[in-house]
Amino acid sequence: MRDRQVGLDGMTADQADEVLREIVATVRRADGLSATRVMAVLFAQDLDLWDTRKTLPQVRRALVGLREYQPCAPDAPGAFDLADHADALGLPGLPEEAALKAAGALPDAARGTHVAVTEPFPHDRYGLTRARRTDRAAIRAMVEASAAAGADAIMLDTSILLKVARIGLVSTAGSTELVDLDRHDTDTHGLARARILTLDEVRYFVDLCHAHGLEANLAGSLQSHQAQQLWRLVPGLDQLSARGGVSALARDPEGGTGRATRHDRTVQRSLVRGLVPPEQHGHLLEPPPMAGTEDLATLLKRHPDLPAYLTTPHGDLTPLT
Repeated sequence: MRDRQVGLDGMTADQADEVLREIVATVRRADGLSATRVMAVLFAQDLDLWDTRKTLPQVRRALVGLREYQPCAPDAPGAFDLADHADALGLPGLPEEAALKAAGALPDAARGTHVAVTEPFPHDRYGLTRARRTDRAAIRAMVEASAAAGADAIMLDTSILLKVARIGLVSTAGSTELVDLDRHDTDTHGLARARILTLDEVRYFVDLCHAHGLEANLAGSLQSHQAQQLWRLVPGLDQLSARGGVSALARDPEGGTGRATRHDRTVQRSLVRGLVPPEQHGHLLEPPPMAGTEDLATLLKRHPDLPAYLTTPHGDLTPLT
C-alpha cells in the first residue's frame, strides 16, 4: 500500500476539498490504485519568523541555488542583485544581465538583475486563519476539508523555503515537557533552528485527525531528539516523515566524499533508527556538538530506556557513554 501525497498550499478549505475529492475519486476507480491511500499535506508557516530570516545572506544564497526567486524592480521590497549570489548558480564573478539570461537564471522578459525570494502562501489570504502562523484554526480547516473529501491521512510539513531558513515544524523552545536541543543545532553562521508548533498544538492536531478518522503525520525538518520525545509524549501519533534528518554525506569509492547539498546527501539506514518509535527499537542519534550539553543529559535522564549514539557526517554511529 502506498500513500499519494496531495499538497494543499495556496488553497482555501473549499478548494482543498474540491481538489482532494477529485483525486480520491480518481484513485479509487483506477485499476491497480484502488488500495492507494491519499494523504493531504499542509505546509505550516510562521511569517514573522520567516521575515526575520529570509534576508540573511546564507538563506538568500541557498534559495538562489534552488532558484526560489522572482525578478522584480530594484526598489521592490526585499529586492537584491542576483549577480551578487551568482556563484550559488555555478556562475563565476559578477555576471551581467545577458549572461544570467543565457544561463537560464533570469527569464528573457526580465528588466535588470534584481530579484526577490519566493514567498510562502499566507494562510490569511486563503481564509484559513487571521494569524501569521499556523494555529488551531488553520489546522482545523484543513483537517476538516481532508476528512470531508475522503482522504486517509494528513501531514503537517514545512516548505523548502522555511527549511532553507532553518525553520522546522515542532518547537521545543520554552517547553516544560520537551527538552530543547535545537538551540545547540546551529549552522556555520551561528543560526539556530527555530520551529512553529507547540507540543499542545501537535496534540490538538493528532486528536483532531483521529476524531475525523484520519491518520496524523508530522514532518518538517524533524530530528532524532524531537522524534524520540514526540513518540513518548504524543502516543497517539501515527507517523513521522523525514529526509534531511536521516540523510548523510555519501562516500566516494574513488576517495573523498559527496557534496553536502540537500540534493546530494543520501538516506542512510543507520540514521532511520533515530526516528522510529520505541516499540521498533528507536535510538537517539545526535551529532558530536550535542555531546556534553546539559540538555542532552536532561533528555537521557528523563528517558533512561533510550539508547543514544553520536553520528558522523557519513552516518556512522558511536555509542554515547
